[in-house]
Amino acid sequence: LSNGVKVTLKPTDFKNDEIILNSFHKGGISKYSAEDKLSANFAATIVQQTGIADFSPTDLRKFLAGKNVSASPRISGLSAGINGSSSIKDVETLFQLVYLYCTAPRKDDALFNGWKDKQKSQMQFALSDPQTAFIDTFYQVLFQKNPLAPVTIPRPEDFDKINPDRSLEIYKEQLGDATDFNFILVGSLDVEKMKPLIATYLGSLPATGKPATYIDNGVRRVSGDHSFNFKKGTEPKSFILTLYSGELPYTEDLALKASALTEILNIKIIEDLREKLGAIYGGGIFGGLSKLPYPNYSMALQLPCGPENVDKLLAAANAEIDSIKKFGPTKEDLEKIKKTWIEQYRVQVKENGYWSSKLQNILFEGADAQRIFDYEKNVNALTIEDIKSAANILFDGKNVLQAVLYPANAEIKEDKSKKAF
Repeated sequence: LSNGVKVTLKPTDFKNDEIILNSFHKGGISKYSAEDKLSANFAATIVQQTGIADFSPTDLRKFLAGKNVSASPRISGLSAGINGSSSIKDVETLFQLVYLYCTAPRKDDALFNGWKDKQKSQMQFALSDPQTAFIDTFYQVLFQKNPLAPVTIPRPEDFDKINPDRSLEIYKEQLGDATDFNFILVGSLDVEKMKPLIATYLGSLPATGKPATYIDNGVRRVSGDHSFNFKKGTEPKSFILTLYSGELPYTEDLALKASALTEILNIKIIEDLREKLGAIYGGGIFGGLSKLPYPNYSMALQLPCGPENVDKLLAAANAEIDSIKKFGPTKEDLEKIKKTWIEQYRVQVKENGYWSSKLQNILFEGADAQRIFDYEKNVNALTIEDIKSAANILFDGKNVLQAVLYPANAEIKEDKSKKAF
């Protein structure tokens, strides 16, 4: 459009009456200083709490009653946008909400202060939970208390550091400039009927002409091999959290192999650690490759367990990883995930949400569109050697942070082989 907005439409017939809106504007929280980080982090949330134009959140809910429509703003690390959905009948209301969220965020000190007090109380309670406090400490160690690190678990005092006026300024900077704003509409679309709505509501968004960009603010995870134990609480509960991470050139091929590796390791964790040892009641390995803001990977092992099982589980989990690195997966496990993935794919390609997400990956990250259509071929081409190779890359042991939560009264032996925090 003439104001710099780009709109991508994908008409589908998957559902008779569903339209999904996804959007992004490059920028995000990472563009701001440590002083502004908290005001930026909660800027979109605050607008959701205070409303748009003449509508408080309560007024807006009343106005939208009976309509099948929703929209909400977001500001993440590298981008900002409005996401939403509607029926065909209510699609103009969806566009109106987008317009107002971009142009008319509402300031309401009373609603802001009420929200702030509630958040402080909730986080005070949350941090009394041993596992929440443990994870909070884990991320402080992981990012070495870098003031620009992402806000994972906010502390009660963080909410007093938010400047609501600055939050509103940041919100307007991120969502109030239409230049290079991308909107993606997927679903029961009649393109010709959409065009006048797009022109009216998206084409009239204000624009400065300044190109939208995100930055790499230099935040990195701790390097080396480290460990720490954390004691809190009285219940006999422990939690193992180990993160393997590092910088790594990104390819979509390796990202697929990394996903397969996590699936296979989770099969072994369920079979051997939960069912055979009976030592955990959940958990697994999660993670993969990221392309932005710098190419990297992270693989997180999470195992909730009893304190008496920590050493046994760490040994068993390491043995599973070592086995994959040495021998690769069994043919049966690899075929199992291939079959599951292809079955899931054949369902997902008939869902509007799938296409909305994939189009955003293509337009924001530059993902290869052809891989959507080659998915089954790429999955079927995965070999035992591929997974073995990926395991040796991602579990090279160079950057490992291992932490264990114990009850406050637990007697534990420190691992002298790792650097302790």
